[in-house]
Amino acid sequence: MSALPFSLPQAFVSQDERRHYTGAVKCAFGVALRKARIAAGLTQEVLARKACVDWTYVSLLERGLRQPTIFTFLALSDALRLQPTLLITETCAELLRR
Repeated sequence: MSALPFSLPQAFVSQDERRHYTGAVKCAFGVALRKARIAAGLTQEVLARKACVDWTYVSLLERGLRQPTIFTFLALSDALRLQPTLLITETCAELLRR
């Protein structure tokens, strides 16, 4: 049994399917990140400064146009004062709402 609340596709039939699924994950993470940032009372600029990234990168993440490295993900979680698992859980919950 998977630790995730949904099952990942075992194989992708095409590159388009993979791109679609990757896009859905990026968008779900972006929504979770934005909600966490707003709940923390931070602007994109302040979050970016605390996580040592550019504010435009935070904007790209929130819009689902980029995906963070594990290092950046941990830096964002720390800047938000959240356990990384909470950000992952919220991303998974957002995927389920789609």
